[in-house]
Amino acid sequence: MLDDDGENYNTWYTALQLALNNRGIWPIVTGTELRPDRTTDPTGHKEWGLKDREARLMILLALRKVGQNCVFCGTSSKEYWDRIASQYSGAGGGNKRTVSLLQQFFTISFKDSEPMQPQIDRVVCAAQQLETVSFPIDDRLLAFLLAICLPDSYAMLRTIITNSEAANITSKWVAD
Repeated sequence: MLDDDGENYNTWYTALQLALNNRGIWPIVTGTELRPDRTTDPTGHKEWGLKDREARLMILLALRKVGQNCVFCGTSSKEYWDRIASQYSGAGGGNKRTVSLLQQFFTISFKDSEPMQPQIDRVVCAAQQLETVSFPIDDRLLAFLLAICLPDSYAMLRTIITNSEAANITSKWVAD
């Protein structure tokens, strides 16, 4: 399910796209398969309507409260999909998602009480999501942000990273 804050948007998008593709209804959601005319192709018109309804149901059931409110007045699966993308991907001037990702990215605080790798992975994922909304984060900035946010128990690693040649530092190097 898509989290209300959209943190898992990229994963949700990919998984649901695969599911819709698997059911043969992805072209309806993207708008590449148009609804046949009711008078010239009544059977095709009806079948398309059933597929669109199935797609809307699949999308709706994969959303939590905020996402469901987003699509509430939609009349087609394409409209549902476009509204969700507008709300969570940052596309089409929807800055809410971009701001949320930037907050997540720049207000990180790693904790010794939790495993380090999942914490680092969340920040790297936020950086990747920012890139998908046309707000790329330089890899060296990401690497140094990861380093300076390490808890005190990682002071030696932080010192090594921050004293290394900047051109040689990458987020992959830090995350590994």
